[in-house]
Amino acid sequence: MGTRAKLISAATHVDMKRATGLYPVAKATGLYLQVSKAGTKSWVYRFTLCGNPREMGLGSVAKVSLADARKAATAAAALRDKGIDPIDARRAERAEKLAARQAAKIAKPNWSNTFKNRAERYIDGQAPGWKRKDAATLWRNPFAKWIYPVIGDMEIADIRLSHVAQALAAPWHKVPETARRLRAHMERIFNAAIAEGAYERANPAAAALVLTQLPRQKREIEHFPAAKLKDAPALYQRIAAAAGTVYRAHQFMILTTARPSEALNAKWSEIDFTARTWTVPKERAKAGREHIVPLSDGAFAVLDAQAKVRMSDCIFPGQKADSPLSYNVFATALFKLGIKNVTPHSWRSSFRDWAGDVADVPRDLAEAQLAHALNGTEGAYRRLTAVEKRRAVLANYAAWLAGASADNVVVFPNAKAV
Repeated sequence: MGTRAKLISAATHVDMKRATGLYPVAKATGLYLQVSKAGTKSWVYRFTLCGNPREMGLGSVAKVSLADARKAATAAAALRDKGIDPIDARRAERAEKLAARQAAKIAKPNWSNTFKNRAERYIDGQAPGWKRKDAATLWRNPFAKWIYPVIGDMEIADIRLSHVAQALAAPWHKVPETARRLRAHMERIFNAAIAEGAYERANPAAAALVLTQLPRQKREIEHFPAAKLKDAPALYQRIAAAAGTVYRAHQFMILTTARPSEALNAKWSEIDFTARTWTVPKERAKAGREHIVPLSDGAFAVLDAQAKVRMSDCIFPGQKADSPLSYNVFATALFKLGIKNVTPHSWRSSFRDWAGDVADVPRDLAEAQLAHALNGTEGAYRRLTAVEKRRAVLANYAAWLAGASADNVVVFPNAKAV
């Protein structure tokens, strides 16, 4: 006879009986050993409440010890003495625990630590602060194409340098610029995992480490297709002669040296007609700070033409009056004039070539007009005090584009800027 059988036998004197029925347990009022027809044994607490007989199961002998059964019966009897049905009390307790578990699942999603899930959570968390609305898509699509198929399902803690190199191997030479961005993005994801304690090694996507595993790339800088400097005036004059809002948008972009997106989204509320300036708000400026653009007579002529068809705050509206022209319509408009191999953005390069090769504009002044970042006090000075000097530059640039001889262009005024 086993130890457990002896214990039950001594306590109840019924455990070895095979007859079906209920057998009272010594030293535990209301506690019974129940033997089923199949011979299984379980504990039962029997009581009466408000004149009604009740029976409460306390578990099988195989799972609940005699001592625990006695404790459960004593606790149930205490509730009964208070007029509380112990069966109802147990149901309420179980329901409360179930609700707590469900609430915990909702409060703490069951996220795994695979690289893909870590990457997706990082993108979701950072995307609201990124300037470009499509930035999250620009992260996700290359990951889905190149990285997730290789290491997406791996636990991030298990990923090593060799795995990162394997994931980057395919795009490394096919699309080198994409591969460089992928590596940089992966490095940021691993940095976040390290900060959160999910990765406890050196960052396997760090450039210095990755470059030890992959061959050096032949980095070729791809410039926007641009017009030759000598051809720029003739091309501009063809654009100026064409009818339509899309060509006025091109003119305005060229004459203000703005980025395409800045020009397309220009608003009437950003124009100061008294100061003859256009202020690009920091939300749309690439450098993240507002940029003041002095307006030449040519730029004001464009505004005068658009004012005659004004329907909203958009200076260059598209199909809807309150929405700007789409970039696709804008970028393909030049093809209709027979102008090929010239992208909208390349006009900024044309201005920079003109400033250096034709007009001899001081470098810092040309860079300030293009809203390129300048360091320290030089940058602050040019942003705040060079508006009038830049106005003279743009006036001469507009004259050159319109056909003035380069010999007659005098850009940098002798008068001190204010």
